[in-house]
Amino acid sequence: MTHKRRDGYWPDYHRAHARKKAFAVDFVKSYVDQNPPPEPGHTSNRGRPRIYPYGNLVAACILMTFFNITLRDAELESHVWGLGSGSRAPDHSYLCRVYATVDEEWLETALARIAAACIEESGVETGSMAMDSSGVETDRYETAERLDKKNGKEVEKREKTYLKWHITAVLGLQIILSCAMTASNVSDTSMLKPLLAKVGKIGRSFEGWLFNADRGYDSDANCALVFGAGMLPNIKQRKSVANSGNARNRGKPARRRAGELFDPEKYKRRGMIEAIFGAEEMAGHRLHCRYRKQETQVRFGLLLGITWNICVLNRIRCALELGHRPTMA
Repeated sequence: MTHKRRDGYWPDYHRAHARKKAFAVDFVKSYVDQNPPPEPGHTSNRGRPRIYPYGNLVAACILMTFFNITLRDAELESHVWGLGSGSRAPDHSYLCRVYATVDEEWLETALARIAAACIEESGVETGSMAMDSSGVETDRYETAERLDKKNGKEVEKREKTYLKWHITAVLGLQIILSCAMTASNVSDTSMLKPLLAKVGKIGRSFEGWLFNADRGYDSDANCALVFGAGMLPNIKQRKSVANSGNARNRGKPARRRAGELFDPEKYKRRGMIEAIFGAEEMAGHRLHCRYRKQETQVRFGLLLGITWNICVLNRIRCALELGHRPTMA
C-alpha cells in the first residue's frame, strides 16, 4: 500500500521533536498534580519520614521510562525535572522501591485518560483499531533445561528472559488504548478479552469501528466479543487442511459471520501497528535495566503505553498549532 506524505508533515515532526522533552516533563508533572496517585500503606514504623512528595517520585518513574534511562540517571535528572527538594534528589534505591509500589489501577486510569485526550483533540469520530503483541528481550537470565543434541541428555542452560507486550491501538494516529506486559508463553488469543475490557475505561463508544487482528486472535469467542462491543471484526482466520472452506465454522456463528465480512484490503492496514513496536524496539528493546524485575513487569508495560501516548499527544497538539488536522490512515 503506497502512503502519500501529506503537506506539512515535516514542520509537524520537527516541532514535535524539538519540544518533546519539555512537553513530557511539564505534562507529567501537571497530570500527577491534578491526579495524585494513592500512596501505599506503611508496613513498618521504622525509617525516617519521606521528605519528597509521593507524586514527585511517581512522576520521576514515569519520566525515567519516557527517556529510557537508568535509576541512577533518573536520580541525577530529578533536579532538571524539578522533582527534587532544594539541593537534594531522591536516591536511586528509593526510586526503585517506589517503582515497585505504584498503584496499577492508577496507571491504567492514566493510560485511558491520556488516550481519551488524544482522541478528543484529534477530532476522530470513527476509524479502525488493531491488536497485536511483540516479544521483548530483557537483560535478566533464568536457568532452563534444554536437550543437548550431542549426547541426547537434558542439561541446564542459562538463557535470557523474554516478555511479551500486548497492545490495542488506533491505526493511523497510533494511540494506545490498552496494553499489558506478560510472560512470553502467554497466548495472544487469551489477551483479547482483558484488553478489550480495558478499552471501555476510555469513556467513549467505539461502535462501528473496524477491529483488525491477525490469526493469533482467531476464535469464535473473540469474534463474539468484538461484535458485542459494537465493532466489526476483521480477523484473518486460520486454515485447516482437514476442514477446507467454511466447514470449520460449523457451530461457530460469530466466527462464520466474521469470515464473511473479512476484507483483505482493510486487513493490510493492520501492519501500521508494527510502527509502535518498531519505535520501541529501536532503543534496545527498552528493557535493559535491572529494576524491571518480575514484580514490576505489569507496571512497566503500562508505563510504556503512557509514555507513548504522551508522545502522540505532543504530535497532535503540534499539528493543530500549525493548522494541520490529524487524519486517520
